Amino acid sequence: MTGEEHADGSSKGWGFLSAMRFAERRAKGKPRIGKSTRVAQDAVSMGQDPFTGFPDSDLSQIDLAADPPRIRPRFLGFFGPFGPLPGAQTREVAFWTRNGDSSFVRFADIFVTRFQQLFYRSWSDARAITQFDHPTGGNSPVTCAPLPAMQVLRMTAQLSSMTRSGFSTPR
Repeated sequence: MTGEEHADGSSKGWGFLSAMRFAERRAKGKPRIGKSTRVAQDAVSMGQDPFTGFPDSDLSQIDLAADPPRIRPRFLGFFGPFGPLPGAQTREVAFWTRNGDSSFVRFADIFVTRFQQLFYRSWSDARAITQFDHPTGGNSPVTCAPLPAMQVLRMTAQLSSMTRSGFSTPR
């Protein structure tokens, strides 16, 4: 499935994690998702639309053809039945949005975006296969070491045979 198939904003067929992996693979010159220090560096534009019912999918909107891609999940935000805002407040914000005033939603997006990016980053860092999704690679000990890779590999046997516990040393 490619991003061009869903350029109309349809979220059918996409899950949050698969869409984020796709967006991260396309973000060649930008930092990994969750590692950016400025909004302009973000590989994906995120946020949450107000809703009151239980979601039928992870995403309310997706546009992977945009630059940066836009993904609007229905979880880890302020709105909806699982969000921290009261239902009356969510209904009021949904009313404002339907009538063309999306200022509160955009304000909430400032915080929601970071929550969602860090959620994805923690999920991705725990899975080795996702380290190949971005040209910068991942957190491999070989790539993070201050020494050249060949020197690290030569010392691996010595480092792995060292005693790590005081209880296992002979007395």
